[in-house]
Amino acid sequence: MLRLSCLSQQLLALLSFIYNFQLVLAQQTVTITNEPAYSSLKICGQGCIFDIYGCPKDVIGWDLGCIACTGNVNSVYWAPESCYCRSDLQTVALSSLTSCIESACTEGDYTVDLSSASSLYAGYCTAAGYLQAASTASARGPSSTIPTFESMVDSISLTSPS
Repeated sequence: MLRLSCLSQQLLALLSFIYNFQLVLAQQTVTITNEPAYSSLKICGQGCIFDIYGCPKDVIGWDLGCIACTGNVNSVYWAPESCYCRSDLQTVALSSLTSCIESACTEGDYTVDLSSASSLYAGYCTAAGYLQAASTASARGPSSTIPTFESMVDSISLTSPS
């Protein structure tokens, strides 16, 4: 039987701690509600990012399929940033924000709220080190392209309600 010295055991414990700490960092969860711009949003816009009713959850992460609510109202469910800010899901996140804000923000010009929330999301993911979605050719052929997240955010600020 192999006997480890006290120093070897301590070294093994330290290496285990470092490894586990790195795993925790790799699965950093979303903290978008800590951003100053989040507090500047109207309540209707805040609710499209984080839902305080029922199962408290990260609404965008939920819509992206990054989290699941188990029904425990005492827990808060946040998506991992690695899913929340994935470049291939950013246009889905913008669509989620658009649908929610169009229906929830009925006082005033909802496009102002949408522009602010979209900029918050894009800025948050960029600051976290994630690239914005790039324009790529779709499966229908080289002439049609998928709009970039940035171009969709820009078009929102130019659109006015009908």
